Amino acid sequence: MEIDSVDNYYSFARGWALKENQTLGGKGGDKRIKQQDKLTAQGMYDKLQEEFKEKVTEQAQKALEETRVEYST
Repeated sequence: MEIDSVDNYYSFARGWALKENQTLGGKGGDKRIKQQDKLTAQGMYDKLQEEFKEKVTEQAQKALEETRVEYST
């Protein structure tokens, strides 16, 4: 048997590749949080926590003032 060309003898479907040469999408490539995004998220968390503390402090001061008014009358 004479082989004219390797391509004719080993005829694989178009797009075929060896397993180690295949590139498959969605394999978990860039799933880590980038440093810039991490800093942005940390900044947002810090800002929200600061706003929450200020709000709680305001509510506590209002409650304290209301109790002072009640005792003074």
